[in-house]
Amino acid sequence: MKRLELEPRTGQQSMDNILRERRLHWLGHVIRMDGQRIPQQLGAALGGSGLRERSRPSANNWRSVVSKDLLKMGLTWV
Repeated sequence: MKRLELEPRTGQQSMDNILRERRLHWLGHVIRMDGQRIPQQLGAALGGSGLRERSRPSANNWRSVVSKDLLKMGLTWV
């Protein structure tokens, strides 16, 4: 049985959707956190500002994955 046939029959969401929802749920918590909390500080430190050396494309990081999730859902950063 194919994957596309299983999801409607079982009534479960795809793993992609489940992971996307959980990442966006965590993003909501991090955005509302006090600026003194470690996840907030890491988010500010890894903001991606500034120039990088020219090299091969980097592996996906959390910020780029969440940005793609938001784009798929038709949402934007706060």
